[in-house]
Amino acid sequence: MPTSTIPHLSPQGGLASTAPAPRRLRGLRRPSALQLLALTATLALAPAAQAAMVYALASDGTTLLRFDSATPGATTTVGAVSGATTRAGLQAR
Repeated sequence: MPTSTIPHLSPQGGLASTAPAPRRLRGLRRPSALQLLALTATLALAPAAQAAMVYALASDGTTLLRFDSATPGATTTVGAVSGATTRAGLQAR
């Protein structure tokens, strides 16, 4: 197999030398048109990610907040939390 070369520019702007061109990796081939079409169709038909309602405790530990995961900067106060000194989890029913 013949080796092609790529010319390199010297810092002065002229051609300095030539180096061998990078070889193609074995086992990797260009995708076919059918493969590209299948990938495009898969991405186009994939369902969009949906935001979810998230609940959290404020940093003071006594205020329950809720926010949409798509807009975490916009919080809504749900209410105060009392009656326990340690909060290990949250269960919604």
